Amino acid sequence: MKNGLALIEDESIIFVHDGVRCLISKELIQRCYATALETGTAVPAIVSKDSVRIISEEGNDPIDRTQVRLVQTPQTFHSKILLPAFQIDYKDKFTDEATVVEAFGIRITLVEGEDTNIKLTLPIDMMLAERIISEK
Repeated sequence: MKNGLALIEDESIIFVHDGVRCLISKELIQRCYATALETGTAVPAIVSKDSVRIISEEGNDPIDRTQVRLVQTPQTFHSKILLPAFQIDYKDKFTDEATVVEAFGIRITLVEGEDTNIKLTLPIDMMLAERIISEK
């Protein structure tokens, strides 16, 4: 990621997208672009449909799933934000570009993601993707 960012010379809107999320829609790209132009950041996310628990040394506790969002890509940023954010020291808590930007001190803007913007990581994901494609 840092190597790719080093090639950016002009002020721009930067999309960072997982190659394994191949069912992205034009509408999601446009929504992220418009929001990033307005706020500087746009991170798609969907509501969790599952119950969620957090594990601690004492056991596990439920979390209100209405307060949980599942993050997707393309995570979209103005270059004035993303480029300097990637100059800070690496931290183990970095899991995506949004966590880097937040560690830099910028709050991210969540935009409505899409249930069909799935990440293809397991064989069952391929079955779901084939079904989504066949219904389009």
